Amino acid sequence: ISVDAIESFQINLAPYDVTQGGFAGASISAITRSGSNNTEASVYGFFRNQSLLRKELDGAEIDDFSAYTAGFRLGGAIVKDKLFYFVNYERQDETTPRPFNPDNYVGDATTADINQLVNFLGSEYNYDPGTYIDNEQFLVSNKVNAKFDYNLNESNKLSLRLSYVGADNLEGVQSNNNNINFLNSSERFVANTYGAALEVNSIIGSNMSNNFILGVTLQRDDRDPNGEPFPWVRIEDGSGNLTFGSERFSTANLLNQNVITLTNNFEIFKGKHTFTIGANLELYKSDNLFLAYNYGQYQFDDLETFLNEGEASFFQRVYSLRDNVSGDESEAIASFGAGQAGLYFQDRIQVSDNFSFTAGIRFDLPFYDDTPVNPDLNDNFL
Repeated sequence: ISVDAIESFQINLAPYDVTQGGFAGASISAITRSGSNNTEASVYGFFRNQSLLRKELDGAEIDDFSAYTAGFRLGGAIVKDKLFYFVNYERQDETTPRPFNPDNYVGDATTADINQLVNFLGSEYNYDPGTYIDNEQFLVSNKVNAKFDYNLNESNKLSLRLSYVGADNLEGVQSNNNNINFLNSSERFVANTYGAALEVNSIIGSNMSNNFILGVTLQRDDRDPNGEPFPWVRIEDGSGNLTFGSERFSTANLLNQNVITLTNNFEIFKGKHTFTIGANLELYKSDNLFLAYNYGQYQFDDLETFLNEGEASFFQRVYSLRDNVSGDESEAIASFGAGQAGLYFQDRIQVSDNFSFTAGIRFDLPFYDDTPVNPDLNDNFL
């Protein structure tokens, strides 16, 4: 969440409150802004690049880079005293160089040898391993938050919050004195999170109130190799190594998560007592695909063996017995559901203006919709 979308933070160092569960230690809550009868807006931006730093630091030149964050917020009333809105958008864009001086490489291969390797990969396999000298990493992120507050009547208020966070991140591997790492052996991570929360606050009679919250979060994480699919290859090069091909642990890597939460708190105010009766239900659904080395892994003892299409000293490939399909299209995805139900009761007694006493009890019961079963594992090891 953009900081400009937050009205305030609430920090509880020791929250002895039965309405809060599922964690240990302190809790931090972010309260987002809401609109009002007054139209308010702000625009902000932060920018930094190499020209804003010293040209040299500890004798090393600073390569070109850029980092900026920009955004705006707008809030006001759609219907005065009745319906309010708030919206915030923020963009983050960062590019970080991962430079390397090939003169510092301690392996046997010269720059000409490395260029020969690149040309060989292009001509024989139509594969571009990427650069290895002027590599870079980047992060592009978009954040959107919107909130609508509706005063239904004097006793009932409805709030709807919508949010989206999307990010595209390239890890950007870097070469060093002992390793030549080509850029397309980097990890590319695309993540999108969608959120919605509906809250209804009601005043019932003269001494009761109710708070109901429905929340939905959808998270879609897709981790892929940068560039075209290709086996991960390491070539021993004297005291160094040459590495190219699809990043080993990103060849088939997906994580989709759905989270639904239902919470209802009913309060009764009676003299010095505030009674809270509540229930909470959390439902999870997760789909996780992970097949490392799905495009294969090769290791060669020297560059000459690879260029002459000799035998690898080591080879492995991980695949699923379910379909043996490479990449994210494989059906070898682990899907399971889980949840937790909670019931609680609390009595907060205001003994005096300076002293209150709270006592309560909470019961949480986790449950699982699906229990992953591996028949071979059960038969052979259990």
